[in-house]
Amino acid sequence: MQYREVRFLDERLFVLGHLDNDWHPVECSAASGALDYVRSPLLRERPGSAMSIAAPVLRLVNPIVRSARFGWVESTADNALDLLERRLSGSKRVFVFGCPYDNGLGVHDIHMNQGDPAGRFQRLDGIWQDGGTIIESANGRLSAFLTKFKTQSLTTDDNGLPR
Repeated sequence: MQYREVRFLDERLFVLGHLDNDWHPVECSAASGALDYVRSPLLRERPGSAMSIAAPVLRLVNPIVRSARFGWVESTADNALDLLERRLSGSKRVFVFGCPYDNGLGVHDIHMNQGDPAGRFQRLDGIWQDGGTIIESANGRLSAFLTKFKTQSLTTDDNGLPR
């Protein structure tokens, strides 16, 4: 598993912030507010952010970071969960992108849903259908917590299949 945090999201690009607290189906399209790790302007590092400035230098210095593309961090799931718990603590609001199950009592597919290698999950690949968590902090800033499987490619075609 790999995870990535994108901080200081551009609030103007997050079109779902006005919705009430409930389940809301989101169309798989760029205009709907759906997430797409590869295509979404919302999930790009903002120019001038600490990560956008430091990432090129860190990749030169640290071999682990050097292997991380676009800020993806290798995870055993424990370090990812620890970071997510810290971000959720004291948050104002949380937006979870995924698929409901058990009559809306659970959520799954809260991860990248494209770029899978040939096999049993590739049939589920598509664009503008990635899962993830957008967190609004107490001060109103938005950040994204994203996860993907190591086998998934960040280079996909218009159907979400790996190139």
